[in-house]
Amino acid sequence: MTEYVDEDTVMTDENYSGSSANILEIPLEADGEAVTIDLDNDLPENPSEICVLLENEKCAPEYWLAVGTAYARNGQTDNAIEVVMKGLAASVVQKDSDKLPFYSCLSWLYLRQLKAAPTSSSDNLVKTKEAYHSLATEASNRATQLDRGWSVNILARGALTSAVAQFDDSLSSFQTVLSQSNDGNLFAQLGRARVLYHKKNFKGALQVYQNVLLARPEMVKPDPRIGIGLCFWKLDDKEAALEAWNRAQELQPNSPTVNTLLGLYYMDAALSNIEAVDFAENYTKALMFIQQAYKYNPTYSAAGLALSTYFYSKKNMDAVLKLNNSVINYADLPILLSDGYFWMGRAYHSMNELDKALEFYQLANIKNPNSLLPLIGKGLVQMSNESTEAEALLTFENVVSNHPKSLEGLLLLGLLQAKRGNTPGSSDPKRIKQAITLLERYLSLAEESKETPATEALLILSQLYEPTNVEKALAIIKRVGENQGLEPGQPLDSVHLNNNIAVLYYLNGHYDLARQYFDGALSLAKDDSSNSNFIPTLTYNIARLEDAVGEPERAQDGYKKVLELAPDYLDARIRSTYLAIALSSEAGADDMTKLMDDHGDNLEVRSLYGWFLRRRKRTAAKSLSEDVEQKHYKHSLVDVDKHDSYSLVAMGNLYLKVAREIRINKNSDIEKKDKTYFRAAEFFDKALQIDPHNAFAAQGIAIIFAETKKPELASYIFTKIKETLNDISIYVNTGHCLVELRQFEKAIEAYEYALNRFKNGNDPQLMTLLGRAWYVRGMTNKDHTALKTALEYSKKALEQATDNTSLAFNVAFLQFQLAEYIRRAPESQRCVAEIEHVAEDLEKAIKSLDEIAKSKYPPFPANELEQRSLMGQNTLRKQLDRALAEQREYDNTVAVKLEEARKKQQEEKDRLMQEAERQAVEKAERERLLAEERIKLQEEAEKWAETARLEAEALKSTTVGESDTEDGNAEKKEEKKIRRKSTGSRQPKQKKPKAEKEKPKSSSKKFKSEDFIKDSSESELSDNELLSDINESDIEDDDRKRKPGEGNDDDGEPVDTGASSPKRRKLTKRIADSDEDEPAGDDLFGDEED
Repeated sequence: MTEYVDEDTVMTDENYSGSSANILEIPLEADGEAVTIDLDNDLPENPSEICVLLENEKCAPEYWLAVGTAYARNGQTDNAIEVVMKGLAASVVQKDSDKLPFYSCLSWLYLRQLKAAPTSSSDNLVKTKEAYHSLATEASNRATQLDRGWSVNILARGALTSAVAQFDDSLSSFQTVLSQSNDGNLFAQLGRARVLYHKKNFKGALQVYQNVLLARPEMVKPDPRIGIGLCFWKLDDKEAALEAWNRAQELQPNSPTVNTLLGLYYMDAALSNIEAVDFAENYTKALMFIQQAYKYNPTYSAAGLALSTYFYSKKNMDAVLKLNNSVINYADLPILLSDGYFWMGRAYHSMNELDKALEFYQLANIKNPNSLLPLIGKGLVQMSNESTEAEALLTFENVVSNHPKSLEGLLLLGLLQAKRGNTPGSSDPKRIKQAITLLERYLSLAEESKETPATEALLILSQLYEPTNVEKALAIIKRVGENQGLEPGQPLDSVHLNNNIAVLYYLNGHYDLARQYFDGALSLAKDDSSNSNFIPTLTYNIARLEDAVGEPERAQDGYKKVLELAPDYLDARIRSTYLAIALSSEAGADDMTKLMDDHGDNLEVRSLYGWFLRRRKRTAAKSLSEDVEQKHYKHSLVDVDKHDSYSLVAMGNLYLKVAREIRINKNSDIEKKDKTYFRAAEFFDKALQIDPHNAFAAQGIAIIFAETKKPELASYIFTKIKETLNDISIYVNTGHCLVELRQFEKAIEAYEYALNRFKNGNDPQLMTLLGRAWYVRGMTNKDHTALKTALEYSKKALEQATDNTSLAFNVAFLQFQLAEYIRRAPESQRCVAEIEHVAEDLEKAIKSLDEIAKSKYPPFPANELEQRSLMGQNTLRKQLDRALAEQREYDNTVAVKLEEARKKQQEEKDRLMQEAERQAVEKAERERLLAEERIKLQEEAEKWAETARLEAEALKSTTVGESDTEDGNAEKKEEKKIRRKSTGSRQPKQKKPKAEKEKPKSSSKKFKSEDFIKDSSESELSDNELLSDINESDIEDDDRKRKPGEGNDDDGEPVDTGASSPKRRKLTKRIADSDEDEPAGDDLFGDEED
């Protein structure tokens, strides 16, 4: 979508007098009459006559300007300029104030011409954009000199700077006008909106455009709806943009700008989903609108660029070049000019005119340095030429640096780094790592943006991972099928892709899936004659697959079929010969000889011949220099290729074998052994210098470290090799080193992985190694369970090779070791069953040793085996018998002690249970007695309360019946006095001197209710329950028992101890009021006095 906004700013007639609507009346000086001219319909094509009339009649400047703007409004800008220029030279236009609007009008007219003028022209009569810009600037400067503050001049200056993309200067001009007009100048508002749009402030621009439209809904030229639609488009509200442009098109159906924008909308809708049902309809609408725009204005750059996309898709490069020549000539913005240069470069690129393509790509980049596509095109041109690949690398690095989320930049830079990192005969790990990083970023960004990644990216990344991480390589290439909606195992529609996926499945050990893809690729190759050259390769790959799944006969048939299709297919002949030798075929040796005769200089053939020599039985050489295999490899290095890695590693292995076989009998043997190891290391080191990633050479170095008692270094190297070489020897050797390091768990894990991954759980050698690891672990940790596991593995190994005397000896040896271990174990760590079991195994071991000693090829001297058997019969058997008797005696003794302990424990348990039952009975009895006591007390309290209530009622009735006599009054006073005393209320007494005061004495006898309160608290009653149990009867009975004078002070007045709670005091007062017969000085609760 172009970022160009077409704004035709015109002067309006309402700024000038002398006109009414579009009719101009020119007064005649001679007779006072007037000439009427319809400015819309009656303007002559040649303005000379009307200019003569205006000059002869000495018409005011306003008439000249009205005619000039009328010509401009009718699209006759050249005539308008002629009228204004003649008016400026008229006799009536002498003052500066009269000249000012003429210069200002000229600047605007030149601006209009600037938009339609070409960038360059060979015709001197045709002015270019630069020429018109110069004329407009000159006119604007003249007007500004006359009146620097006039808003029309400032607007013109803003439009001029905007035309050359000086947006900061133009924004300053528009802001000045807006300040003068209090934001009321709509043309300044439009200019400000355009600047904000180009500064990518789309929300701000949208708001300004909308304000202008609200202020003047009928505005058409310039049309703010176009800007509104562009802002909505940039804000990703494409439907709102369409609505705005549709309305603009209703008002200006012939506008090139509006029709182009509508065409771009429907083009985007079509290309966003080419599989949609409305694709054809949208694409047709897009072309219709763009063609209309081009028809209305063939020099309109945006329409030409839009059509370039269509013609490029149709491979019509001539049309693309023609359109963009026009774009370059008439584009008035750097962005449009850059796009024109880009399409020119792309057309020449498609025509394979790379020099011209590179030239236009560079021009496009100069005009718009922020544009990504010209840089991509430039890099592709540079990439197509090996001499400029380094420049392409810099170009794409610049793209990725400035546009870190550019999918194209990441993809192309990743592919270029992969190409330069994998050159024939060498590789650059650093570049390969960079390529992997770039392509991984590309895939990640493609997934984020929901883009389907390029198939080439998946293939290249898969190839980069293949040497080091086959599983990762397979996971990546599987995405090719996933992107096409295919299930795993379902072949693709490409022979090449199916073959690659099959190979990766093969390398991962997924042979069934590999077969499906190989078969699919072969079927496609047979159906399409253009792919028939793939048939031998696919047949060879299927034969290799049969070889891997353990079907050598079928594999051999496959190789022979390949040779029938392509007799010169050397790889098939090598594999066929290899299988013939491996299957011990009589023709194997002959085939090998013929192969050497035909291709003796081929390193692969020489490698196979070296393997053949090692396998063939031959007389042992007296020294390594006389060995046939050594001579063969030496010949390969001297006469064929001194950098042959296979021969170097093979020579290292020969010296390693010799060093291993040297027996140490004297000091000179140690030196000889070390020198031989050193010689082997030299060959391995030379191989690593040639190929730093040669895992077999590194493994040779690691084996030397392991055999020279440096397991730490060996284990480290094996760990590194395991990351690149998926071979059983790596895991076996790693297990050896870990056993030496006493890391038994990791060693066992390595052996088990090798057994299950490469041997499907069935291999006597690996089971023997597992038995050895468990044996060393058991002896080191004193763990008979580990020894039992070692014996189980040894038995499994023997089951798979029953005639192997070495494996039979391993089983017998472990049976002896277990018998000895159990015999020596403390009685507490063994049992009778274990002793009996190892005794049975011992008998089997003795028998087995006798048989091994009588065999033809015993693993050890027969007399040593017989001696071990006799030791088992005469010594270990008797020791086990004694151990069995001792164990039984020990078990009986322990059983008796355990029984006695059990009985004592049961007795103690029974005693504790009886004690607990007794305590429970006692507790229940206490709770029962307490409950009965509580019930009894509650009943007595209720009875006392009822008695007190009746007495209080009787006393009240007696008091009411008495007459109001003086004696009666005195008696009442006396009753009140008694009542006050009973409630603890005393008249204030005069304080005695301190010396006369006596210390109050505490009551020596507690009141009965105090005991009751204590009992109640023990039974967890609340304060309310305690108080409810106290009533007047309790108090009354207790008062009868109180001694005379107890609880009174020296004056006989009752003493308030202050120890009672508020609730108790309240209860005391209530009782005193209801029972006037009680003595007033009683201390109800027997508390201590104050």
